[in-house]
Amino acid sequence: MNPSARKAKEDPERNATELRGLLQPLARQRRPLILGIALGLFGAGLALAQPGLVGQIVTLVEEGNPLGFLPLFLIGLMLASGLTSALQQYVLQRVSESAVRETRHRLLHKIIRLPIAEYDTRPLGDLLSRVGNDTSMLRDSFFRCLHALFSGVLTIAGATVGMLIVDPVLFLVAAVTVLASLSLVVALGRLIRSASSEVQHTTGQLTDTADQALRGIRVLRAGNATAQIESKLFLIADAAWSAGIHLARVSTYIAPVSIIATQVAFIATLGLGGLRVANQSLTLAGFTTFLLFLFMLVSPLSQIFEAISSLNRALGSYGRIRAITELRSEPDLASSYEAANDRQKNCPQSAAPEGPENAIEFHKVSFQYVQRATDAESPQGFSGNQIDSISFIVPTGSRVAFVGPSGAGKSTILQLIVRLYEPTAGEITYFGTDHTSVSRVHVRQYISYVEQDVHLFSGTLRENLTIFTPEASDEACLKALEAVNLKPLVDRSGSGLDLEIGDDGVSLSGGERQRLAVARALLADRPIILLDESTANLDGRNEQFLRDSIDLLGAEKTLVVVAHRLSTVTNSDIIFVVDSGRIVARGTHQHLLRNNDLYRELASYQLLA
Repeated sequence: MNPSARKAKEDPERNATELRGLLQPLARQRRPLILGIALGLFGAGLALAQPGLVGQIVTLVEEGNPLGFLPLFLIGLMLASGLTSALQQYVLQRVSESAVRETRHRLLHKIIRLPIAEYDTRPLGDLLSRVGNDTSMLRDSFFRCLHALFSGVLTIAGATVGMLIVDPVLFLVAAVTVLASLSLVVALGRLIRSASSEVQHTTGQLTDTADQALRGIRVLRAGNATAQIESKLFLIADAAWSAGIHLARVSTYIAPVSIIATQVAFIATLGLGGLRVANQSLTLAGFTTFLLFLFMLVSPLSQIFEAISSLNRALGSYGRIRAITELRSEPDLASSYEAANDRQKNCPQSAAPEGPENAIEFHKVSFQYVQRATDAESPQGFSGNQIDSISFIVPTGSRVAFVGPSGAGKSTILQLIVRLYEPTAGEITYFGTDHTSVSRVHVRQYISYVEQDVHLFSGTLRENLTIFTPEASDEACLKALEAVNLKPLVDRSGSGLDLEIGDDGVSLSGGERQRLAVARALLADRPIILLDESTANLDGRNEQFLRDSIDLLGAEKTLVVVAHRLSTVTNSDIIFVVDSGRIVARGTHQHLLRNNDLYRELASYQLLA
């Protein structure tokens, strides 16, 4: 049993809170719910009128009187009841879908706005499983519960009243059997909830592992590791199978309980009712009416038993959903998703403020990456220092570079600048304003960031190029592509800017993907550009193209570059040498060659010393 399931089982107050949270989206569907209730009342009335009508027909037959239009009226009631039931089912399915849509909106809103550290430590496939599998479980539960409530409960209530009127003694016999079975179903519900949560947990693991395997399929195939990852997938699939079998085993108990309860109630009623008819305590018409009311209970009772089972499965899924929605969003992107979206849309792209001499300043900034235990619910802890009390200034309009060995903290500095992470100590200022006084959304309006591991989205060249600037014209797009020497790709494709590039740009080479990411940043035309290893996958010719493009921007943009290839940063205004999370030297290329051993060593490896 995973910890979330165990916690839910052991905490009644949390159970009640989760039940309220689970049903909250339904409460907001007031109009269709009112229609569903009305249809349920009307349908129950049509159904409950039938046993009495049948009783009248039996009485007329016994007395030898003509039936008149009663049989036709009975057929009409049956047809109207069927049509009403079909319409109610559509309304309730629509309510369920709408409630699931709202849940998905809020879950997606939260997932897309989590702090970056959460993505570093949580399996992405498991997050996606909560959006797909867990919310689908809610849909089934919503419909079953609404149908049982608005149709089954009303029918049961009416049939109960009818049986009480016809014969209280027979009703007492049937009621004892039904209540005993209902209490057993409620007790089984706890086991079902726990088993369902485990199924969703293992399914999330399977989704995440399969997602990773498919994304790295070329690496696996080239390294003959296909069988190894297949074995891992099979093990997780077997665990999901075991959890599913356990859930099926527990859920299976519901059906026989329902069947046995119905059969016992029917047999007891039939035996006792026959005796009461024989001693004339009950008429044949009354006995027939009572049996019809009892038969009417069979389907609603099954609905209620299934609804209880489904509700407990849904609570297991909702516990996983709630575990995400209760996480803190990245500040500035929190609050309701409507307000957050409006705030981001209304935040205009910013030009560099006039006046401040320094675009970016770090004052004794330290940072530690968060490391989370394997279990997603375990408390977080910190790993060792990644950035240790660094200070530097990036003058407005300057060209600044960070160099150093791998793992020194260069990329982390850029991610702190763009505020993907927040410093654990120290202060960052943007054009003279402290980072705690300006929202992340506003800061990012100043910055274009090209990360080291370029990510492209499945779709067209245009969609990837204009993701920051959807209003950009074709002319501006082509100009940005030409600046990074990707115009020939457009010219030879035949599809122009609508060229499909595949999942994560799989149809492009590594260099083309990197240049497209740079073109995307150039098109955004923001005053600060951060380039993290922007020439790592480029050949000499395309590297020169990119360097020329960056040089053209130098007079009007603030450029912050991280590079292993020192040839791309030799003409920077200032170069910072980073080692083990600290800035160990700063200066121009020539100054560092003369005065810093680490820089001189890096340059000698690249024949620049």
